[in-house]
Amino acid sequence: MRIFISTHIKAPDDVVLHQKLLQELKALGVSIITNLDMKKGEFESSGFGGLDAVVIDGAADVAEVGYILAIALANKRPVLYLLPKGTLIDASVEALTKNADVRRLLRIIFYTSDTLILKIKQFLQYLDQNIGRESFSIKYTLRLSPRLDRYLTWRAGKVKKNKANFLRDWVNDLMQSDEEYKKRLE
Repeated sequence: MRIFISTHIKAPDDVVLHQKLLQELKALGVSIITNLDMKKGEFESSGFGGLDAVVIDGAADVAEVGYILAIALANKRPVLYLLPKGTLIDASVEALTKNADVRRLLRIIFYTSDTLILKIKQFLQYLDQNIGRESFSIKYTLRLSPRLDRYLTWRAGKVKKNKANFLRDWVNDLMQSDEEYKKRLE
């Protein structure tokens, strides 16, 4: 999974929390790009199309948050919009939630420094379970021998599916029964 994280660092404690968040997500196999990479010129807004999700700390600079939120929604990427507990939702963000298409993509969650990492992990787990139901956007080239192709054609025909759907369902079933993978997600 590849995500963009827009963070707001204003105190030394924020740096420590940010570092811990990045370490934990990288340990889960998540590829992370941050707004700090964007400022250094290492990531352009055109790269949002290749992301699985965007996480935004709503406590950051309003202009930057609005820009990143707009790009993410324009690219139809799921967005976790985080606000410190006790903070009011910005009127412009609240207005966006009135749109049904935006509501599908935008989740607004309140956090404390103790719950931040947990909230992000829960969002990523939600995406991991549901993102595949929306679309199949990653393309693979798979080379098979004629014998394997005949078998795949025969097996897919028995369950009345095309070969691609048969393979997708088979891999999904394999993933659902993989205990090691489930532990990794927790």
